[in-house]
Amino acid sequence: MWQMGSQAKIVVVVDEDIDPFDLGQVWWAVATRTQGSRDFEVHPYGRTSRSDPSVLKERGEFTDVVLIDATKKLDYPYVEAWGGTGRRSASLPVTSWSWWISNGSAR
Repeated sequence: MWQMGSQAKIVVVVDEDIDPFDLGQVWWAVATRTQGSRDFEVHPYGRTSRSDPSVLKERGEFTDVVLIDATKKLDYPYVEAWGGTGRRSASLPVTSWSWWISNGSAR
């Protein structure tokens, strides 16, 4: 798995209940299942492109890589009543902004 993200600067690991292609679900998992001191790791000297503007010239092709463990922790009980996976209910509109505009409330 690490080789798959060898050019990635940020890698987020999630459980099977999170769709990794849905960034809303991924960031929900990061927000609700992580503690910075426990679940974030910074690995220096990861490979990157020389065209990465964030890399200092003296570091060449090396950058920091951040690994985020956004999985449910086995030592902490997961309670379903706390919320699902951050998926939007099908009964909710995609955006509420259009409702506010159409009802004249967002002026």
